[in-house]
Amino acid sequence: MKAIDRATRWARDLEGVGFEIECETDTMFGSEYLTVRASKDGTKVYFSVRMDTKYTRFVCGSTSFYSVRRRTNQP
Repeated sequence: MKAIDRATRWARDLEGVGFEIECETDTMFGSEYLTVRASKDGTKVYFSVRMDTKYTRFVCGSTSFYSVRRRTNQP
């Protein structure tokens, strides 16, 4: 639940500073993921949470600004 709480807090904080938030669930490679995408002007943030494991956790995250991308392991 810690990862879900963190995802909720991040989405709320991003929305609070004017980002548009899109959330979707998807099944990839036999696992269920929640992906959150936030965008504002030329900045995009996304992160994913793997939902169907014993320990729900963040699996990836990245930020981009006008096509400059940086991958992060911790949001």
